[in-house]
Amino acid sequence: MKIINVLIAYILYFISPKTLLRRSFIGTLLNFNIRIPSKATDEIVDYLYDIYLKNKKIDKVMNRGGVNTNMERMLDLIQYEAFFIKDYLEISYTFEFGHEVVLRILKKYNY
Repeated sequence: MKIINVLIAYILYFISPKTLLRRSFIGTLLNFNIRIPSKATDEIVDYLYDIYLKNKKIDKVMNRGGVNTNMERMLDLIQYEAFFIKDYLEISYTFEFGHEVVLRILKKYNY
């Protein structure tokens, strides 16, 4: 089953990387037993995808990176925000620096 998931991830990476990012983000949140409104998820994914594209362009200009590097970067972005959301919802004090956009989106949807 894992081999099939990996193949699907590679196919989605080339066909629709935003879909891969969205599904991975939702799956990561579900592993933490967290559900947020779909509109909030869409806005967070749009924000993460913009960051991903900017980093990918920088890598292309600097002649570094590749498929594995870009997929790892995508995973890092997903985990970075998912762990923050988990901590934000469970712990009374969290370090919010660097997560202003995600906080604004969560507060916008009263979450």
